[in-house]
Amino acid sequence: MTTTWDHVLRTALINLHAFEFGYTVAFTGATLQSMIDAVDLCGGADLCAEASFVASAAPLGALLAAAVAGRLLDSYGRRTFLIAVSGLWVVGYVVVACASSLLGF
Repeated sequence: MTTTWDHVLRTALINLHAFEFGYTVAFTGATLQSMIDAVDLCGGADLCAEASFVASAAPLGALLAAAVAGRLLDSYGRRTFLIAVSGLWVVGYVVVACASSLLGF
């Protein structure tokens, strides 16, 4: 039997995913110039194709994932799917934190 707190906790976790995506999109746009300077992404230019890709990667990933997310939710269930997505976000942020260039390590 689920209690009210179970529902509140589940709702909060689901809303955290939406907040996390919004934060990712907003954070990338605001810090793009710092990222360009930190890893010399554009070879001295203010903006380039690589930087544009970095800024648009999260919305592009969301667009592509939305095409299959419904079927995966139906196949594996919400709980399993949200746990897997959380794991992907953690791995993604670890890769971003460790990357020294656009292509990775």
